[in-house]
Amino acid sequence: MKKQTKIISVCMALALAAPAFSGCKRGGGSSLPTDKTIIFYQNYDCGYGSEYIEETCKKFAEAVKDVSYEEGKTGVYFEPYISKTDATGKELVNSLSVNENYIYFTEFTMPQMLKNSGYVMDISSWLNETSSTPGASRFAEKTSIKERMYDSWRGYVTEDDGSMYCIPLFESTEVFTYDKDLCESKKLYIAEGSTDEKLIFVKSPAQKKQKGVDGIAGTEDDGLPETYAQLYLWFNAMKSSGVKPMTWSGMFKFHIDNTLQNYWADFEGPENVKRCYTFDGGSDSTLIDTVDENGNITYLPATAITTENGYMVQRQEGRYRALSVAKKIAENANDWVNSTSFLESESHTLSQATYINSRFTESPIMLFAHGSYWEAEATPVFKNYESQKSGKADRHFGVLPIPKYSRSEVGKATTVVSDSSTAMFVKSGLTGGVLDAVKDFVIYFNNQENMGLQNKYSASPRPFTYELSDELKATMTDYEISLYDFYKEGEKKNVVYTAARNDFFMANFDEMHKRQWVFASKYKSNSSTVSEESVVAFKNEPNVTLKQYFDGLYNRFTADDYAVWKTMLRKIG
Repeated sequence: MKKQTKIISVCMALALAAPAFSGCKRGGGSSLPTDKTIIFYQNYDCGYGSEYIEETCKKFAEAVKDVSYEEGKTGVYFEPYISKTDATGKELVNSLSVNENYIYFTEFTMPQMLKNSGYVMDISSWLNETSSTPGASRFAEKTSIKERMYDSWRGYVTEDDGSMYCIPLFESTEVFTYDKDLCESKKLYIAEGSTDEKLIFVKSPAQKKQKGVDGIAGTEDDGLPETYAQLYLWFNAMKSSGVKPMTWSGMFKFHIDNTLQNYWADFEGPENVKRCYTFDGGSDSTLIDTVDENGNITYLPATAITTENGYMVQRQEGRYRALSVAKKIAENANDWVNSTSFLESESHTLSQATYINSRFTESPIMLFAHGSYWEAEATPVFKNYESQKSGKADRHFGVLPIPKYSRSEVGKATTVVSDSSTAMFVKSGLTGGVLDAVKDFVIYFNNQENMGLQNKYSASPRPFTYELSDELKATMTDYEISLYDFYKEGEKKNVVYTAARNDFFMANFDEMHKRQWVFASKYKSNSSTVSEESVVAFKNEPNVTLKQYFDGLYNRFTADDYAVWKTMLRKIG
């Protein structure tokens, strides 16, 4: 989570040899070495932390300890500025004219924003570089950084002229984490022979786990719910076993709705999800016309989606089905949801502690709805439990796969979303040996081996093709590896970045970001109130029907003669 305390770290000695110091200082801090090339960087220390940068810097400093980038100097020294407040978005971009850092690790900075600032370097030539490129960096690989970047991200960060002003950092959104140890000890893995009406549980070694939602035996999802129907039966079985199914932060209650975004995305598939941001004129055939009192649905004809009628995506059946899960959770909140999930005092860090500590209570908790980075963010909490053999290395968590609404879909590819806006970029104006050092570091930071390292220390994967070595896996937690698998594109997995390069999306980012665009509802016809948290709305107002809330998605943009949508269109003329 984004916290509100600024930390200035002035002297992080990342080079291995003791440097020579003199009067060169930064911001009144410690003296900097004069015998090494200095690289200043700034990091927004949010849920991903700073360790993933620090560890890569250490490796780079060792790799170039004998390299002279500037006359009379050997090796490099990293000088960080670490902030939890002013290191993102427009505030950061507006500070670049006076900001002295060279490399930035940040969030909420769109590519066009960086380009238009005039203070950010076009690094496309670096990202296109391979080991066979004339004059290539000593750290360039056979395949370029750009080529390994996932398609949806590559299209987003590449300008029409091919220039590139930033590199995406992490794949991230909210997910359900499940406790593998708890699932095993309470015999809650689902066995072969289970149906959508009745679950059988693995009680002995002779029983096999069901294949899971991918339909393949021997994979990460074995023994976990394949359908919504099985998910609900699983939750009820937990209650009977003394297990509380789930928890989240009551202060940041949006975590549960952001988690359910993936249920919408998986139902709709990659093209329909992308169309909600690109408005590319392609047809959507999942748009609901009416829902009767018995839940029977009639559909609209296949409709071409453009910016003129983009509000129509609010009628997607995937939103209705995902909201049905929200409604079900709310209706069963007393049995399924830990009570702290509805307390405003339950912060993100307290909810992490609640989840971790629950194994020592009479009601251990199976699922945690939170940002996928939570395990890294909770490092201090885990340290407190190391003496009880419940530190990070002792616990075994995984990402709960997305079950299918219909059994007929089991075995088909899963679609998940990434809504992280993390990025790294380089300030323009660098020259000479400093520029050479920064280029080498950027390419080194983004090579395949180091992406795995960053995966490990941030608990979040990078949106690139790369493999985790066996040596690295041996040092990683189950959760870190599970996240890597969850976001890895392939035959059974589509990953869609929920953003687009068009002017409409850029102008309306606040309206179209995360749950606001997927689940925000004006479900009260006589009120201007808009709810962004469906689970909480359903719990607090049990009489609100699924149909009412769903219709409210569309009403939000079309009420009062399409007032909201017209306002959004006016932003682009």
